[in-house]
Amino acid sequence: MEINWKERIAKYSYGIDLETATNVNLTEYVETKMHLYTQDNLTDSSLWTVFQEDFKDFTPELFTRVRSNTRMRIREYLVKRGVYVVKQDKRYSLGKVLTDVANKEEFHEWTDEEIGLALNDIKPMITVALQDRLNSTLDKLTAPPPPPATPITALPATPITAPPATPTAAPATPTTPPGPTPIAAPPATPTAAPATPATPPGSQSSNYNQIHALIDQLLWPREQQPQQLQQPQQPHTHTLPEPAVPSVEQGPKQGPGYSKEVAIIAKIYTDDQKYDGVNDSFDFKLTIFYNICKRSGLPPEGYIVAFPSMLKGLAQDHYYNSNLESRPFTEACNHIRQFFKGPEYYRKNLTEWNSMTLQGVMDENPDKSIYQNFQLLVDKLLK
Repeated sequence: MEINWKERIAKYSYGIDLETATNVNLTEYVETKMHLYTQDNLTDSSLWTVFQEDFKDFTPELFTRVRSNTRMRIREYLVKRGVYVVKQDKRYSLGKVLTDVANKEEFHEWTDEEIGLALNDIKPMITVALQDRLNSTLDKLTAPPPPPATPITALPATPITAPPATPTAAPATPTTPPGPTPIAAPPATPTAAPATPATPPGSQSSNYNQIHALIDQLLWPREQQPQQLQQPQQPHTHTLPEPAVPSVEQGPKQGPGYSKEVAIIAKIYTDDQKYDGVNDSFDFKLTIFYNICKRSGLPPEGYIVAFPSMLKGLAQDHYYNSNLESRPFTEACNHIRQFFKGPEYYRKNLTEWNSMTLQGVMDENPDKSIYQNFQLLVDKLLK
């Protein structure tokens, strides 16, 4: 008897009432769904998704009420169209197998072994996802290409050389042992007299020495103090240190490699933190630049890309006029420092350092305590 599929589709296309369904209704429902899957040419994960939607409320008992040959056909139908379904056995009924497929959380990815076992029972397969792993007729796995032949290289012949002739030793001539060689004392190394350090003029000498000693104790932990600080304190003259510039020899990285980090740096910077080339200390502003780059995750090789973010005014104009973006970061820093902070700048700063005293700061700020004035003095020296 020919099935009226139009009538079946109208009856079961929107599901089935499982509480009132008879065994015949359940069988017709499964057959109708297979007819619709074929009509829509569903395969692989698409077929599995629709199958789950249609049979999500089925239990093993409901599948058992379906006619046995129809149960077997639905399993073979799924496998033939690329949905993996394990084979049932005495402990794993076909109803339980189909229920697990309908409730599986992820689509199963076939292995070559599973495809080979399926092709023993069902061939050819109708699949899109597996066609690259099957032959042109979709009834066998594609044979893997043979491994490339390993060329055999002939070993070079090892030349055989005759052993060298052993020379005949001449009779030993008695040798008179030399007498002891007198050891001359090394010449005395003249010791240069230590250079007398510059001392600030006038009555401020002792006060100057005390201030610098206190500053050194603040700036250097006791276990890391230089050798000269552990000796009796002597008056000395400070020279301005230059902060170490990371060794970055390459120029800016092309492309948007550091665009995210540079944008973060530009947002963090305030106008007061930038270097203008007039009144600020370049080394102090460079220290701020290193800190912001570190917080923004910018590696040293990207410093030259973000370098303009720390400049403003005359310094920024000079950066672009001198085409410093094409130079390595270390060279660009040295160029800016030498242009705005050359030898005259360091001589001027050294003179200012040597003229600073705690008493002078206290005279300028009579309303502050000694400790507050001392902090002001340290801040000036650090800048």
